[in-house]
Amino acid sequence: MKQLRRLLPYLRIHRRAYLLGLAIVVLATACGAVTPPLVGYAVDRLRQGQTKTFILAVSGAIALAALLRAGLLFVSRYLILAASRRLEFDLRNDLFAHLETLSSRWFDTNATGEITSRAINDIEGVRTMIGIGVMAIVSTGLLFLVSMVIMFATSPFLAALFVLPLIGISVVMAWTGGKMHDHSMAVQAQLGVLSSRAQENFSGSRVVRAFVQEDNEIERTARNTGPGTSDWPAGARGPGRRS
Repeated sequence: MKQLRRLLPYLRIHRRAYLLGLAIVVLATACGAVTPPLVGYAVDRLRQGQTKTFILAVSGAIALAALLRAGLLFVSRYLILAASRRLEFDLRNDLFAHLETLSSRWFDTNATGEITSRAINDIEGVRTMIGIGVMAIVSTGLLFLVSMVIMFATSPFLAALFVLPLIGISVVMAWTGGKMHDHSMAVQAQLGVLSSRAQENFSGSRVVRAFVQEDNEIERTARNTGPGTSDWPAGARGPGRRS
């Protein structure tokens, strides 16, 4: 959470686009939530012998809600993703400005590839989180809450039966969430190592070829950055790797 708080100044700059985009996400979620009740209402009326005109009217309402939801989602994605791109631009500029103020000793103790990986891959991950990630959290969370309200209003008993397994799922998600975080950190670390290896080999390609060290460098890179290293999850295996 401490790291997320560092993004607040950037989010404030683009708060209008985010707030408007999230408000439209709420409307789009509401349009998606009305479809199941409409279908249930139509089924109940069909049992009572409703006419073809009624079916066409309900079908038109469902289609209209779906089209409206699609249009609202398009607008919300445009607003939020565009804002996340601008925020990413601000982050990269500030990071570069900060790197320019650091001493040469700092650059001597930190690999160039690691710095490059953080400037590219890590910031890209931040943009994904504050872009499509925020949209997914708001949309999915709101849809879940609305669905729970409708389910309990329709049949409390069946809704309770549905909720009970969610307790176990929540425990599993809490456990796997920590594992996924550890694996993600390991992947980010390996990206930094891979970037460092690539930078060293590209900049020193003439030296590598002069001493005929191509095969050794390929093996060293595969050994230090591929599955099987201490930072990789156990059992992970990349393309071309054999057990």
